[in-house]
Amino acid sequence: RAAASSRGRALTSISERLATLGLGSIEANRKEILFARATDSLRDMVPGAEAAIRLWVPGRIEFLGKHTDYAGGRSLLCAIERGFCVVAVPRADHSVRIRDARTGEVVNGTLDSRTEGRAGHWGNYPLTVARRIGANFSPPPAGVDMAFESDLPIAAGISSSSALVVATFLVLSKLNELETRVEYVNAIDGPEALAEYLG
Repeated sequence: RAAASSRGRALTSISERLATLGLGSIEANRKEILFARATDSLRDMVPGAEAAIRLWVPGRIEFLGKHTDYAGGRSLLCAIERGFCVVAVPRADHSVRIRDARTGEVVNGTLDSRTEGRAGHWGNYPLTVARRIGANFSPPPAGVDMAFESDLPIAAGISSSSALVVATFLVLSKLNELETRVEYVNAIDGPEALAEYLG
């Protein structure tokens, strides 16, 4: 996340921050609207909540090597200007609640190795992350209330499921400072190892 503009002025809007990261101004302004919808949705779940974290995770296209990366091969990828706008607040327990701001649908789980999602449902992706974190970190981290708004088409081959997995992990990791825990340090020694873990 960018903290200041090239002129030294503090960035005050989400669209300004996204523009410094490479989004075109039209798409950056659109994301401002999506973040506002996600924030409203979070407040429906947690009245009065102020997002502790705001996260933008782009989708991607694969120019070459589709489906070869998780088999040990190489892929040529490109991030796109559509993705997930995520807002979240930590919980005092180990519960995970994730809301799709567009539909209002909420999935519930816990940071526990026994957490299961419903096959074929979008909630299976973030709950798989919750299950993995619950299995890999002891004691389990604090849970989260999270809402998202996405402008990625579903099942269009531009990694909407991967973006949701990454977003869920990053939210839980940032809010719990997982990168400081010994389990993380021992298993994830850099960006490539993190990509393998998230895969």
